[in-house]
Amino acid sequence: MDQNILIYIVGGAALLIGVIAGKFIFAKNTQQKVDAAEQQAKKIISDAQINAENQKNQKHEKIYLPPCITLRTGCQHDGPGKSGPGHDQKNP
Repeated sequence: MDQNILIYIVGGAALLIGVIAGKFIFAKNTQQKVDAAEQQAKKIISDAQINAENQKNQKHEKIYLPPCITLRTGCQHDGPGKSGPGHDQKNP
């Protein structure tokens, strides 16, 4: 009976030491991963803000597209470039 109690005490002590050692070992690794994730999250937020401002600025810039480009029909446009049916590229 005394030998069984000694085995339980030694096993419990080993378990307790293992849990405490594991906590200290993995705490460093976990903290490094948390710090890396926070830095990555800050970078993603910063990139998203820059992207949103770029899109906001692009909405204010209107680009002229002749109807032949937007409607995909034969171009009857005589604007810059003069391309499309009826405009020969060799003899402008």
